[in-house]
Amino acid sequence: IRDTLNRAAAPHKLQFGPDTSTTSRCMLGGMIGNNSAGSFSLKHRTTREHTRRIRVVLSDGSVADVGPLTPAELANKQRLATFEGAIYRQMMALLTEHAALIRERRLTALMVTHSLAQAASLGDRLILIHRGRVELDVSGAAKRRLTPDDLAARFDRLRRADQLDDAAARTLAEAYV
Repeated sequence: IRDTLNRAAAPHKLQFGPDTSTTSRCMLGGMIGNNSAGSFSLKHRTTREHTRRIRVVLSDGSVADVGPLTPAELANKQRLATFEGAIYRQMMALLTEHAALIRERRLTALMVTHSLAQAASLGDRLILIHRGRVELDVSGAAKRRLTPDDLAARFDRLRRADQLDDAAARTLAEAYV
């Protein structure tokens, strides 16, 4: 919890600056995921400005250290034969594929969220990537019409397709093993 961190940091004359209204109950992971700021963000800045490196647990259970990378470090990460390596390769492929659009529109931010409300309401473009494939890429008026319920239905269809894929794989494995 953010307040616990600041109590521990205070004797060292340190402070984790983002001052959200929920400081007594907000978790650092949520603050990182949302780039929390708070009412004093002009003075204390956002979570991004207070974060140098993070050790994270990825969805496959593996652990990764993330932070700024030199070009050589990025190349090394992309060569990893792990889920982390796949993430870096896919992100660079998306950036390369959309480089002209990024330059043309001067896009400067990428938000990754698990909040359907945020995905539907924030930003001018939504790209839904599932198992390494772009499942939805929408912007403009179509993006503005999206609701959290629309996205929930899309996720539900993907989940059901995954279950069918898993069931088919089990059936084939049982038939041929």
